[in-house]
Amino acid sequence: MDYLVQLEVETEPNKWQPAVRYDTQHGGPHRDQLKITGEQEKQFLNVKFDFLTGYKDAVAEAERDIEANWKTYQEGFLKGKWPIP
Repeated sequence: MDYLVQLEVETEPNKWQPAVRYDTQHGGPHRDQLKITGEQEKQFLNVKFDFLTGYKDAVAEAERDIEANWKTYQEGFLKGKWPIP
C-alpha cells in the first residue's frame, strides 16, 4: 500500500512544480523537499505500516503539515531555498 501527498507551487501561469512530497517510493515512507532548481532532499520517516489501516496516520500527518505550512513552503520554494526551513 503506497501513498502520495504533495504540495505543488505555481511557478508561472499554468506551470506547477512539486515543492514538498510525502510518499512511500524508493525505500519506504519519507518526505522529499525540492528546490525550484530541481535539487531534492529526502528525509525518511519513522512510520510503521498498520495491516488494518495501512498508512492512514502518515497520510493524515502529511496533509496536516502541508495544510498548516503551505505558505511558508511556497515562499521558500519560490525564493530558491529549501521549502522546509
